[in-house]
Amino acid sequence: MAEENNPYPLIGKQHKDGLDYIIDNLDIPANLNKFICIYIRSLFKYESTLPPIIEVMELDSIFTIAKNAYINNEYPNATLGQNAFINLLVNGIKRTPPLDIPLFIADIEENIAKSDLSTQEKMPLFFATNIGLNNHAYWIAEIGDSGSAWYTYFNSNAAVNIANVPYWVSAAMEGTIYYCFKSSYFTGEKEAPKMAGPNFVTALAASLAVGAGKVILGWVPKVSLPQLTLNMDIIANMDDESLEGAAYLTHSKFLCGSSRAGGPICICGISRNNCSHGVTGCPACKTA
Repeated sequence: MAEENNPYPLIGKQHKDGLDYIIDNLDIPANLNKFICIYIRSLFKYESTLPPIIEVMELDSIFTIAKNAYINNEYPNATLGQNAFINLLVNGIKRTPPLDIPLFIADIEENIAKSDLSTQEKMPLFFATNIGLNNHAYWIAEIGDSGSAWYTYFNSNAAVNIANVPYWVSAAMEGTIYYCFKSSYFTGEKEAPKMAGPNFVTALAASLAVGAGKVILGWVPKVSLPQLTLNMDIIANMDDESLEGAAYLTHSKFLCGSSRAGGPICICGISRNNCSHGVTGCPACKTA
């Protein structure tokens, strides 16, 4: 199904080959970027001549920029239609049982193909789905191989590694998607591809940076928590008229989702009848 819908089936294989190259050659984790750059230059056949210094610097920068984007939860300036699929791929996959991921991605890929998005809008999404499918197959195979060199970075418990697979796959796709929207990199080819062009190079490099960096260096995105503009004490002391102009989660008078007459859940997460604050003592649920 994936190859029937995806016009870029090669990028996923090159992603897997890149992971193999990394684990076969990496001496110390600090040199991860170095070996990603060597692989990319070799793959696109411009390692035989000295590339312009700006080209070297641009390729070298992909690693750090992709890492920072992943850790800081940066998302690209995608269209509304693209964002719907990006959210499914990046977040939906984390709620999918590890062994069901190929079906999940293939289903999304089919819907991308059938969507009204333009060919150019579909391109980064197809890059991500193909890399995601191949990334998943790669990690499942490596986890199943007790002699894999990746066990240097894996957990000794295979079940823990399997549980991590959705996050590893998501990371590789996030790098792919983010850098697809940032690419201006020159491949060095005399006749660069007219459709994918530099996007292909940068997306592949970023997928390896974040995909391998997640496993080898243990990168973890920052947690972004929504914040209330009003604290509970202020809310508790506001009268009905003041509350009319306040922003709250439901149409009720309290953030607990209850009306003044009483509701089931307090803001503290406990049913109001059992709330330790008492019906009249809880800052959010007290009555007049």
